[in-house]
Amino acid sequence: MNTNIDKYWNKFIKEQNIEQNIGYKEHFYFGNNKKLANNLANLVMIGVKKATSS
Repeated sequence: MNTNIDKYWNKFIKEQNIEQNIGYKEHFYFGNNKKLANNLANLVMIGVKKATSS
């Protein structure tokens, strides 16, 4: 994992009093293919898409 992300995450969980063994995902994308992911990411960037669910 990325050292900067680890530092950020560890600082966050300490400040928020969150259980220390809770991890994070490095990345994810919307949709199930590259084209859809790019289209949905564009909607996020322009402010149209603001949430997701599973």
